[in-house]
Amino acid sequence: TWQLPIDKVQRLLMVGSRHIDLSSRTQRIEGPIARALLMDGGAPLALGLVHQMAEWHATGNLVDGSNRFDYLAGIQGRKTPTLVIASPDDRRCRPEQAKPAADALTDSEWWCLDPGWGHLDLLAGADATRTIFPRLTEWLCNSREACWTTR
Repeated sequence: TWQLPIDKVQRLLMVGSRHIDLSSRTQRIEGPIARALLMDGGAPLALGLVHQMAEWHATGNLVDGSNRFDYLAGIQGRKTPTLVIASPDDRRCRPEQAKPAADALTDSEWWCLDPGWGHLDLLAGADATRTIFPRLTEWLCNSREACWTTR
């Protein structure tokens, strides 16, 4: 299968990169972590996945590669603990784009963060370990039983 070597292109472009080049993905990542993301934050993507993501943007729906199966319709009513997190300042996936996934699942929880959180900030933001991780750990502990039992 063909792949786009995003990681290699990203390393090549890093020579001329600045922190502002991450601004569409983060508002809270700085210093060495920002540099590490610019250097090593990419991975090769299969062209099929790139095509499918382009289809999602074109149709406005999470559909399969043939545009015949809507994934949100497929998960409708499923009872699987799922946490969906969004922020108004996430330029990659705004709350109105993420909310349908939370609404489709029976056992989902929805967190809409305050403005000021970008797409990568939930994991790598300077204050994520203090503000997001404790809530996330609590949710994971509370959801563990439902994920690992047969009920």
